Amino acid sequence: MIQHIKEFNRHYNYLSDIEGLYGKHGGYYFTAIQLDQKNMIGLTFSVTDVNAILPEIEALRVQYESMPHGGVYTDGPELIVELNMVNMNDSQDLVDIVEAITKVMRNHNSQNQCSISGSTEDIGIFRIGTKMFILSEAAYRAQVHTNEAQYNHKEPAPIVPFLGALGGMLLGVGVWILFSMIRIVTGLAGYFILKFGLNGYEKMGGSVTKRVAKILIGLSVVMIVFAQILTYAWPLFMNGVPLFMSFRIVVAQIFNGSVATNFIINIAIGIGLSLWSSWGLINHLLNFAPTSTKRVRRKNNRLL
Repeated sequence: MIQHIKEFNRHYNYLSDIEGLYGKHGGYYFTAIQLDQKNMIGLTFSVTDVNAILPEIEALRVQYESMPHGGVYTDGPELIVELNMVNMNDSQDLVDIVEAITKVMRNHNSQNQCSISGSTEDIGIFRIGTKMFILSEAAYRAQVHTNEAQYNHKEPAPIVPFLGALGGMLLGVGVWILFSMIRIVTGLAGYFILKFGLNGYEKMGGSVTKRVAKILIGLSVVMIVFAQILTYAWPLFMNGVPLFMSFRIVVAQIFNGSVATNFIINIAIGIGLSLWSSWGLINHLLNFAPTSTKRVRRKNNRLL
């Protein structure tokens, strides 16, 4: 079983800083990157008549188990083929798949073409920043010029995305309180605490990695405890007790033991139901989020 895209570097060129492959096989340029999905890589070609060859490329799934259902599609002139490395015995399997794909292209007299302009003149593989593209020389130069301002754009301060997450989670706490008022099982609102927190983090410019995902899940648990305390304090507040004083009364009762047992039981049930209702989202975060946002140098150059 192949575990990482770098294991194919004996056959094709490998860029370690961006974890990408590139090459030319049978006259056709292609790039390959490791996808966020675990054990998946994506091959990208940019050729003419891509829609005409698509059915034949999809039919190769019968021959190659590493091509998952729905993993062959187009994006403009680009042909993208996703591959599951778990179903590859060794690095030669990638060579065989690329050969089969390019054979279909040759049979249709497809030509390399620029993924931006559609031109078939002076085509090559170019690195722009931290990504690889199949472009014409002219399109490459124009794209580099366009991206200069983007490269100089400052990333948001690390605290800003987490403030967005906190704001989103507070909305989820509001849903928790609403559920308690209309007598819906409050633990189900744990999903909204995590989901709104994730949305807030991303909307404020944050990039979700596995480390960030674990932090957001931990914050969600803290907010669930806060939501449960607020559930106890809310009736006092509605009866005229100031909100801060309501919190003090509830916290004092918890620490004095008068409601501690019920509070702990409700928290345990709430966290359990929250995990149950959010399991799909949690599983997605932990398995599909990239391991890190590794900083790499932004380069602009022709690779092939």
